[in-house]
Amino acid sequence: MFNKKFRGHSDPSLQTLDPDSLAQLNQQAARDLAKRSIPGGLIVLLALLISAHYSPIIEDATLFTYLLIGLMTMVFFSRLYLVYLLLKKTLPD
Repeated sequence: MFNKKFRGHSDPSLQTLDPDSLAQLNQQAARDLAKRSIPGGLIVLLALLISAHYSPIIEDATLFTYLLIGLMTMVFFSRLYLVYLLLKKTLPD
């Protein structure tokens, strides 16, 4: 899951850090990104619910709309669960 290879530009000062410090820095960055992803998923889900409510698509394609809302809800809750697991445990090396 965790890849230690760098892609693109790498800061020369990072190479002076020991591997344990780099792993801790990457783990902290992953946790920070995970915490930031919660509001984004909620905003997308709420935007879908609001736009589906005021759109005529809910009358034309009811099954499709409910299926899409259910799928987005499952994606949001699975994202919450994965963030919970990430914040509870450490990342493997």
